Amino acid sequence: MTFMDMIVQGLLHSFLVWANQMASEPSAPSFSALLTELEGEIHPAWELLKWVCFKSSDHTLPAIGLAIMEKFTGPDHPDHPKMLRLCDDIKTEMELLLGENNTLVFSTGSTTQKVSTSRTVQCTYTQCVANYTGFINNNVLNSSGSNSYDRPQIAELF
Repeated sequence: MTFMDMIVQGLLHSFLVWANQMASEPSAPSFSALLTELEGEIHPAWELLKWVCFKSSDHTLPAIGLAIMEKFTGPDHPDHPKMLRLCDDIKTEMELLLGENNTLVFSTGSTTQKVSTSRTVQCTYTQCVANYTGFINNNVLNSSGSNSYDRPQIAELF
């Protein structure tokens, strides 16, 4: 088994690519509507204010952040076509890098790091890791609409 480091520059924009792809589905309800179980929509700015100031929002900070982000993505946004093209470019690059019958292994969970000069080890969770995971699982692994075994496989380490 041979391991190699990979740098895929397009993954820096994975969250925006993913959000624009999610907004491309015309029949899908907005995330703000899903948070109310399709009974209206939340007001993300108000929910953020409730979460930050009063700790009384019914929604998590990542959910509120996604509801805010969806206001700035979608077919009406000028960068939308660019993000969809970037998605295709990343898919192509990943398939070229992986080839056939190869596995991409990367950490998708928390990492540990030493905090200052003490001997304390702190567990951290970076949003970038979550972005890569969501993007790769939704756009590379399932790009054919099914989990076929002739496509490059992706393994996640926790």
